[in-house]
Amino acid sequence: MKIDDYFIEHSDKLYYIELKDSTITGEPIPLPILQDDFAENIESGEFEEEVSVEYFIRGILFNIAVDPDFLYKKEYKDFLEKAFNNPEKELFLFALSFLNESYALHFFRGIYKLGYENLNNKFFYAWLLLQSIDDEEIQFKVLRFFNQMIEDDPEYPLSYFGLGLIEKEQLNFIKAHLYFEKSRELLDYSPEISRELKNNFLVLIEEELRMINKDVKLQEGAQFLNQGRISEAFQIFEEIDDGTSGIIKYFLGKTHLLRSEDDLAFQNFQKALDLDFKEISLYLDYSYLLSLHGQQEKALKLLNDGLDIYKEEENLLYNRAHLYLQLENREKSIEDFKTII
Repeated sequence: MKIDDYFIEHSDKLYYIELKDSTITGEPIPLPILQDDFAENIESGEFEEEVSVEYFIRGILFNIAVDPDFLYKKEYKDFLEKAFNNPEKELFLFALSFLNESYALHFFRGIYKLGYENLNNKFFYAWLLLQSIDDEEIQFKVLRFFNQMIEDDPEYPLSYFGLGLIEKEQLNFIKAHLYFEKSRELLDYSPEISRELKNNFLVLIEEELRMINKDVKLQEGAQFLNQGRISEAFQIFEEIDDGTSGIIKYFLGKTHLLRSEDDLAFQNFQKALDLDFKEISLYLDYSYLLSLHGQQEKALKLLNDGLDIYKEEENLLYNRAHLYLQLENREKSIEDFKTII
């Protein structure tokens, strides 16, 4: 999905008001106002007396978010320059005051599209994009956006927090942990961020680190296993095993298998299945262990269960073809090999 397409869909949420007195704008141009604001104030009767400038500010930011090349963009920016002494800073605080409302993303985007380079505003725009649009292409664009922010200012801490969130979403927990740590380190002395925001994000970072701590350890253990550092991997898996995680039980079983501790491998592989861990690697390793101990029928059932989930997965088919050979079922073995080919 293109980012602009997401916002264009909201273009029907605006009305335009022509003011009788154009001194507020300098020339007779229509000012945008959100439908919700318009309806609320018509109902309350407030518009019969006056229209608050705040409604036009909200309308302008929303309008530019929806259409960054709007006909009156320059005039609207001039309007905002008159409304705020320090528009770059104050517009961000204005948008931040609506953080928990449905249009917050539009307000931060509007400020960004007006050309204001406030780093906090850029971060909140990208952060809310991640939360609002579940799309891999958007995630990739936001990833590039945060990296560009780091190029522009390597000391700005929230860019690293954003990268940490993306890496966590992509299950790269070690990288996510490093980014969260970097963000926490820089937050302590960042001049761009208020004390209140610092405290809020420090709490968020601590929570993120707490949640991924076990995943970080798991990935470290998996890396050790791939490097042949079996004892170190085993130590990590035992440390984080609380009996409730199927993936940890699987890795413990894999470690026991590599240590030729087949009885313990059996126990952990079965426990992983019982805990509803259904990755291809478990079906491959557990069926291999079963067939190694003469339990071909049970291994075959396990591979069939795996193929029910992962249709025509080559590695599962390959192992099943060999298992059919052991069971002297040449016809089915040939069928699987043909499917692979």
